[in-house]
Amino acid sequence: MNIPFSTLSERHLVYAYLAVWILQFGYGSWVASKWFAERRSTKLDS
Repeated sequence: MNIPFSTLSERHLVYAYLAVWILQFGYGSWVASKWFAERRSTKLDS
């Protein structure tokens, strides 16, 4: 599969998808880190 990226007229959509994926991955990582930290703190309290 060869996508002619240099002549792709919808190139901005590729950048938009990449930006959304990066934001989703970052938010998911942040939520997971907070969740693991809270689980660890509540486990230590009990």
